[in-house]
Amino acid sequence: MKRVYVLLGALSLVVFSTGTQVPAPIEEIQTAPSDTLDRPLRFLMVGLGQDMGRISDGIWHEDYEMVRLGAQSIADHPKITREEIAAIKIALGDQFPAFIGLDQVVHQTATQLAKASQERNMEDILRLQSQLTQNCSTCHTVFRTEVRKALY
Repeated sequence: MKRVYVLLGALSLVVFSTGTQVPAPIEEIQTAPSDTLDRPLRFLMVGLGQDMGRISDGIWHEDYEMVRLGAQSIADHPKITREEIAAIKIALGDQFPAFIGLDQVVHQTATQLAKASQERNMEDILRLQSQLTQNCSTCHTVFRTEVRKALY
């Protein structure tokens, strides 16, 4: 019985410590630069990861504006530099259209997520956040190794 209490205590500590981070005030959240700017892929990925964190924090705190800002930043992220696109295209070959297709799906899903957050529709927010995470993870799983070889 003592093991059960220890396990429950440890589990509670993990659950409560991961959801108690106070999100940054909306004024401090920086969205991605204009889509007309080119950025190295690594820089973009770091920013997109931060945006995914904003979305998660927004969901935990029912901060719909934070969710919207994170999703809109993903939808409007800058383009990859022309040099990196050329290297990725060569590295992926016939798979390049699938890479572009997943990027387009991510943009569409993020746009829908921003809209759902404006409508304060938590059911759609959760569904779309899950889709967005799955799409990002799929792209990373399928393409990351070849993209890294091509760029780094």
